[in-house]
Amino acid sequence: MTYPMEHLKLTNDQEVQLERFVDFMLAFNAHTNLTSITEPTDIVIKHIEDSLALYHHVQWRGQSVLDVGTGAGFPGIVLLIMDPTIQLTLLEATTKKAVFLQAALDHLGLQARVVNERAETWISSHRESFDIVTARAVAPLPVLVEWCVPYVKVGGSFIAMKGHVEEEVIQANAALRQTNAEIGEIVSYELSQNKGSRTLVVIDKIKTTPSIYPRPNRLIQKEAIK
Repeated sequence: MTYPMEHLKLTNDQEVQLERFVDFMLAFNAHTNLTSITEPTDIVIKHIEDSLALYHHVQWRGQSVLDVGTGAGFPGIVLLIMDPTIQLTLLEATTKKAVFLQAALDHLGLQARVVNERAETWISSHRESFDIVTARAVAPLPVLVEWCVPYVKVGGSFIAMKGHVEEEVIQANAALRQTNAEIGEIVSYELSQNKGSRTLVVIDKIKTTPSIYPRPNRLIQKEAIK
């Protein structure tokens, strides 16, 4: 299947790899639910173009990157296709999706670590281990801050990929203070063909996060819904 990727400014190799990734994902999706988006144009715009917006905003070369709740590999696998020097870890709690991620990496000939575990538990042995942590459409921002910032090295960044975030940014103030982080930048952009508005929330790690964070998930979620 051919995908309309001309406007994404890819090299030929990148375009081929992204098409192979999407074809493999759709074949896998036929028997294992990975995504509800199955129309080719929507996949390119809502998954790939959205991931590329993040790619083009950050210097990735050689960085250690953790993609939390990566699902079908967005943005993580797209970032790796664009820059194979990334030291990528894909963190996914759902086993069937973790199985897909490893199969997709093998199919594409890419190297990354797949971890089938929850963010709030895997942290115990990987605190402050990554230059950049990403999360796309996983949870409300206050929850994501507490899950993700503890993984970030001091001086590194957590980047949340969201829709409209004004209210969530306000709600995340306490979590930012508790984890010793601050918002460095908020970048808004429009997807092609009026497919929606998106936002990158770049959060900078100022100093070490206290070891009590992240707290048990029931406590995080309880505060988030107040």
